[in-house]
Amino acid sequence: MIGMCPLWGGDKELYSVKWAPVILAVILLAACAKEEARTVEYFMNNEYSLESTLVRCSADRDAARRDAECINARMANDRMAATEQATKREAADREFERMRSSIRQRQNKEQQARLRAEQQANNSRTASPTPRRPPAGVTTRSPPITLGTSPGSSAPSTQTTPNSTPQQQSGSALAELQRLEQERLRTQDAVARETLRLQEQRRLAELAAAQETLRLEEQRRLSREVAAADTLRMEEQRRLADQAAASRAVEQKALRLEKERAEQLRAEIAALESAREAEREAIRRAEAERHVQERLAREAEERRMAEERAREAGRIQAEIQALEEERRNQQAKQEEADRAQRELEDRLKALDNSGDGS
Repeated sequence: MIGMCPLWGGDKELYSVKWAPVILAVILLAACAKEEARTVEYFMNNEYSLESTLVRCSADRDAARRDAECINARMANDRMAATEQATKREAADREFERMRSSIRQRQNKEQQARLRAEQQANNSRTASPTPRRPPAGVTTRSPPITLGTSPGSSAPSTQTTPNSTPQQQSGSALAELQRLEQERLRTQDAVARETLRLQEQRRLAELAAAQETLRLEEQRRLSREVAAADTLRMEEQRRLADQAAASRAVEQKALRLEKERAEQLRAEIAALESAREAEREAIRRAEAERHVQERLAREAEERRMAEERAREAGRIQAEIQALEEERRNQQAKQEEADRAQRELEDRLKALDNSGDGS
């Protein structure tokens, strides 16, 4: 597509107007292909994604109010918190019921022990109308009893033996009554402390429920704000769509004008191309004639050089023949000189021989 721009005379504005609707369609398709927001159930099943999304949304609260994932993450967090608070309240209620049942069992055991002690005291009074009192300054002490243990298990046995006297029986009955009174006081203190603790737990649970109510109200307010923001966003989208339609109409009108201009430019370009083609054809013919002339000149130069080489070869051949003739002459002269030298040597030998004979 970029290579088509020069064919239109390099008009970049015409190129951008032509492809503007295509680019807009690609952008709209990319926006429609965006991944959908994760749901509340997804965040409730994936705590790591929930925490990371809450951290991301807390960084930019204004943008998070319009982000669907941030809204779903807050709803999932509120649901999980409400579920956790309900679980804690149920556990506190179960603990309260357990403590109340254990206190009732302890009170029933104390009442049964008190009834047994009173019955034994009545039996002792009927057996001895004037019971002996313990001396002044002497107090009967009962063994300590801890909470959570039954009175019957920690109290000494109050049954009379066959050899016990009525005074001993009345003293043991009084000791048992004192022990039961002390244990009752301790039980009352424990019940009061447990009641205070349970009241504090209820107060904390009510406070948590109030906070949960405030959070739900805040969530509803945020949801209303998000709905209003969505309405504004949809209205803005409609306004933008209307503006886009108007701009598309203007662009289409401009595009028609530009197409007409492009047709004119194409006709001018076709004329220029035909003139340029004729000029190129003339240049090709001139170039072919120049190549022919250069070829003829090269052939003439080659013939001239061949003639010069032939003349040079003849001259060299003549020089070679002259040198050969001179060499033969020198060889003949050398043979003549050798022959003369041999003759001279023969004469000298003959002279020597004749001198020796005389």
